[in-house]
Amino acid sequence: MNDLERQLRHALRPKPAPPGFAVRVLERTVRTRRRAAFWIPAAAAAGLLITGGIVHQRDVARGEEAKRQLLTALEITAEKIHFAESKVRRLEALEQRQ
Repeated sequence: MNDLERQLRHALRPKPAPPGFAVRVLERTVRTRRRAAFWIPAAAAAGLLITGGIVHQRDVARGEEAKRQLLTALEITAEKIHFAESKVRRLEALEQRQ
């Protein structure tokens, strides 16, 4: 066994954990879980708000499109009614002349 191997074996030999090590690890685990327990609902709430905003924006866009289509339909209807009225007036004028 050469000197490098001996140094590695010495450096990597098992050592007992310092006093209180297990308690510190468990305490840190509990703190980490508490932080995660806080952030998970907060992240879920943020996701719901974002999703709700996207859905609302989509609904607003659909509503605006429906309004535009309705106004176009009303314009066409008004033109058709005006055209029909003018035809009726012309026919009435012709009948009165006869």
